[in-house]
Amino acid sequence: MSGKLVGGYTCGPEEGEAVWLQGGLCFIKASSEQTGDQFCLSEQLMPRGMSTPVHIQPDEDEMFYVLDGQMTFYLDGDLLPGAKGTLVCIPRGAAHGFRVESETARFLVLNTPSGHERWFRAAGEPAGSLELPTEPHDVEKAAAASEAFGYTVVGPFPDEPAPAG
Repeated sequence: MSGKLVGGYTCGPEEGEAVWLQGGLCFIKASSEQTGDQFCLSEQLMPRGMSTPVHIQPDEDEMFYVLDGQMTFYLDGDLLPGAKGTLVCIPRGAAHGFRVESETARFLVLNTPSGHERWFRAAGEPAGSLELPTEPHDVEKAAAASEAFGYTVVGPFPDEPAPAG
């Protein structure tokens, strides 16, 4: 099946495999199994202050599209503002991360080739509801998943604010 979209399907609002991930809610909208290993698409809802460490994914390109809210992205030393409608493309091997600046942010993440949903599952846990989790996320579990998937953590997300724009 590799290399070919596996049938047609739809995935409506609040549908998809729901995972509590890094303090937020992640819906896996299109997985490796559904896309013939071509890509992974997720919709994520994250709370204010949630940030990823700066990290490198050596074998995946990653794209973020901000649906609602305000984010700051880090890409190879630059801080980039991400308001509603912003697309940020991260080439494989680039040091990157993000932080949520608004009360919440809702965004799409497209990874190619597929497989990133496996990290979501390993780093998070099945969502017990379609609400943001109330318990803190397990930082060590996420770090172990990153190591297992060959991602390199470079350091924490920078504290300085993003440039206006």
